[in-house]
Amino acid sequence: MGKGGWLAFVAMLVLVPLAARGETQPAACGAGVPEQIYAAYVRTAQTELNLHGYDAGRPDGQASLKTEAAVRDYQRDARLPVDGCVSKGLVDHLQFVLPRVEKARGARAKPLVIEAQTLLTRRGYYIGAVDGIEGMHTREAVRRLPGRRQA
Repeated sequence: MGKGGWLAFVAMLVLVPLAARGETQPAACGAGVPEQIYAAYVRTAQTELNLHGYDAGRPDGQASLKTEAAVRDYQRDARLPVDGCVSKGLVDHLQFVLPRVEKARGARAKPLVIEAQTLLTRRGYYIGAVDGIEGMHTREAVRRLPGRRQA
């Protein structure tokens, strides 16, 4: 198989499964949007996705594979067109649509921990999905709070 044949084969492996699930792979996410504005959209989407229970990773403005997977999961759950791209429309949906679309949390999730993780995320101390489980990341975020006395 020639070089062009392999490329077509790989494209088919990637695009056919996406199309079968009603998903698309855009030519370029953020095309036509200034780089700084797109980074701000991505950072905001990452924070909001984490607050909604979708683990988008550290809100750093970089559209990583983890961010793309979280966006796809959210889009699927919100019954939006699934493309994995961050856009102003996605950010608006995450921030303003009611009722909020949230990832289902397990039976181990505790409401008080969800509230603490939400507050810690909004202040930039907690990184990860707000899942209601007091784990290593939650404890580390609490330790980093300024003015907290060490036990």
